[in-house]
Amino acid sequence: MQIQDFITRIKKIILAGALATAGISVSDCAGISKEGPDITFKVLLDSTWKVPARGKETSIYLALEITNSGDDSIRFPIMDKISISMHGSKDDKIKTEGGQDVVIPGKPVTDPVPPGGKFLYQLPARLVWHDDDKLQLSIEDTYGSIWFFGPLKEGMYEFGLNYENIKNEKKDTSNIWFGRANINPVTIHIKN
Repeated sequence: MQIQDFITRIKKIILAGALATAGISVSDCAGISKEGPDITFKVLLDSTWKVPARGKETSIYLALEITNSGDDSIRFPIMDKISISMHGSKDDKIKTEGGQDVVIPGKPVTDPVPPGGKFLYQLPARLVWHDDDKLQLSIEDTYGSIWFFGPLKEGMYEFGLNYENIKNEKKDTSNIWFGRANINPVTIHIKN
């Protein structure tokens, strides 16, 4: 093992320990691409979610971190590239609802991420009561999409987030990363 590889592994262990101490779970994977640089995708997510009082909500930290380990700057489309899933302890898929009524204008592609650089995309997430009797996870993106998962109850769940960008010949594709990242699920605990 080279000294640089050893230092990188130690940094990852220290970061994972710091995030765990803060109650943040981390799950990552390498992006699968036939072309382009090495990319790592990570989900950063609160590992414990507190059930809010009726009529209240609990904010949840959720972010997608993309690291460019390649030699060139690269851009990442964000709009409509993320899919989210949630499963119960018996691998039961949690019902998902949502959609997008209006597109909120914004940059659909990141600025170039330099070699060794990172892009952090935070998604506002919260536990909310729907109709005052169904606990749901609500997640929004910056373009007007919203997802609802539920009904939920106390217990353990698997949270999945995937990124996929398939090549489109009709658009400007300079320095754009194409591929798929099936990020390992994150285990979370909902409790009172």
